[in-house]
Amino acid sequence: MFDLKRTARQEVHKALRQGKIIKPQICEVCGNDRMKRLLAHHPDYTQPLKVKWVCDQCHWSFAHPDICMKRSIKQKQIRKDKRNKNKV
Repeated sequence: MFDLKRTARQEVHKALRQGKIIKPQICEVCGNDRMKRLLAHHPDYTQPLKVKWVCDQCHWSFAHPDICMKRSIKQKQIRKDKRNKNKV
């Protein structure tokens, strides 16, 4: 698996250098255009040039969906608790 991952990364870098693909300026998921770097997310390493250009935060959420879901649920509960506290 690691070799496939490394090969996919190398193919993207090579294609960028040769001008075969162009890196966009904004995250394809959230639209953030203030990120200093965008990452090439590979949904399928067997298709190395089929990438989704994403910011660090969106890329992290792809890599760790279980943690992001727990964090989201916890944040919603905190907001709900704050609203209920303000009503009293």
